[in-house]
Amino acid sequence: MTKSLNAIVLAFILAAPAAFAQTVKDANLYPTNLEENMYFKGYDAPTRTLRGMHFEVYADGENSRWVTPAFTVKLYLYQEGKAPIFFRTFEEEGIYQMGKKVYDLDVSLADLDAAPGTYRVGVLVNADQTVKEKASDNAMLFRDAITLGKSSANSVTAPLSGQPDTPEAAPDHTEAPDKDE
Repeated sequence: MTKSLNAIVLAFILAAPAAFAQTVKDANLYPTNLEENMYFKGYDAPTRTLRGMHFEVYADGENSRWVTPAFTVKLYLYQEGKAPIFFRTFEEEGIYQMGKKVYDLDVSLADLDAAPGTYRVGVLVNADQTVKEKASDNAMLFRDAITLGKSSANSVTAPLSGQPDTPEAAPDHTEAPDKDE
């Protein structure tokens, strides 16, 4: 009896990692396309900092208990007809399918070598194309533009109307589905 019980316990111990392992599967990844989920509060010219940046990354999928493979998210400056200037990269371990990742941060452009001018800020999801998915919806531009210059004349070129004074605090992690679902 003791040998049988020991064998059962040993089987459970050895099988436990497989029972609780995450299933990793490709799914479509994309940034939000709603202005209330993608904004920044302003651009601080003296410090060259985007303040109160908020955006969300979503995953489609088939099963909310599955996780996407690792992927990258990149922030960039965009001017029509020119190549994007990437200035920040986030390495993500993956997110739950049918889930989202929320980003709330300030971003410095102090070390960025960009010519003076007006730029739109953008988000590119799955930038390194590590997840097999449709890429047609992976990039999105923030509504407001910023003007970079050599002087303190850097500014947001459009008013930041309709955005909350302080974005709601969001955890810096992937939101997992409820365990009971």
